[in-house]
Amino acid sequence: MLKYKNLKVVLLMIILGFLLLAIAIDFSYGQNPENIDNKTKTVDNSKLIKSVKVQDYKVIVTDKNNKKHDFTIKGLCYSRGDHGQSYYKYYKADLKKLKAINANTVRTYRPLAAYDKYGNIDYKKTKEILDAFSKEGIYVVVGFDSLRDITGGYVYGKQVKAGVYKAYINKFSKHPAILGWAFGNEYNYHYDEWFNGKSNWMKILATASSNAKKLSPSKIVTTVHGEIPTNTELAEYKKMKIDLVMVNIYRGPSFGDMFNDWKIKSSSIKMPIVVAEFGRSSKSGAGKDTSSIQSNTIKKLWNEINSYKKTVGAGGFIFELNDEAWKGKQEFSTVIGSEASLGLFTDKYNNPKKDAKLAAKTIAKLWGGKI
Repeated sequence: MLKYKNLKVVLLMIILGFLLLAIAIDFSYGQNPENIDNKTKTVDNSKLIKSVKVQDYKVIVTDKNNKKHDFTIKGLCYSRGDHGQSYYKYYKADLKKLKAINANTVRTYRPLAAYDKYGNIDYKKTKEILDAFSKEGIYVVVGFDSLRDITGGYVYGKQVKAGVYKAYINKFSKHPAILGWAFGNEYNYHYDEWFNGKSNWMKILATASSNAKKLSPSKIVTTVHGEIPTNTELAEYKKMKIDLVMVNIYRGPSFGDMFNDWKIKSSSIKMPIVVAEFGRSSKSGAGKDTSSIQSNTIKKLWNEINSYKKTVGAGGFIFELNDEAWKGKQEFSTVIGSEASLGLFTDKYNNPKKDAKLAAKTIAKLWGGKI
């Protein structure tokens, strides 16, 4: 009987030991909700966005440690597929490319999201994408298209619901990867063609901006203008409480007088200039290799942007991360080159080193990356 009792004591101690171990493991994971498995790295709070504001020609980011940063955007325009609907398939490979050149921001033209076959957003998978970006310290300016995301309407014969942007912003209003929301892309070139006049788009933009402010007060609201807006246009944007008017600029290997022009026009509101698109293709429309021209042009343009970061500049977005074969080989212009080859990466292998063009290696050197 004595041996049997001792055996029971030993068994009880073993069971108790397992219970204590299980509790300890559960407690350790509870302290860090970012942990998914033992291989998942802990997120650095200094890389997570708590809030963003625009002030005195600067974009000010407050991180999760409540430390403020004068933020310079080292960005890439980022689109996947003909309407940005293939992000989920490629985001892991794209993150490796972004890290290789040490980019800190991407700008999209449609919501950075996972989409189902009907074009609807899968919010669970979308969170997975955004979480992955935040863990790598890469921020997102989330873009919204008018028909597909804001007003709704018929797109290629398909009815799209209005207000997609509100659902997305409401879901991710405080997500630490998101720098801000961007409505439209150089729609000033298409006022009559797409909106039956400027006033109609401006009403849409004013409503969307107001809703975004209410749903997500800790992020900035932006729009993208083709070239430098006039004094009147800049005042109109500011009146509707747009925090940041970004600009698409293609003038060849120099921005010319752009920065001085901006400083004069924005003197009363002290809004920084952020170049939402700039760059050059690695091929001409005839298929000629212009890789060295692309590399030299982007290098010169970035150095100009960087030289104004202490005055009126807050960075910019190179157009673009990957080549987009679906755009075709036609030459957009002699200044830009072939639309299909504007990427820093060829997008053939989903591998940073294999896909990197000369321009990607040049930018990696300028931005402190490594390819």
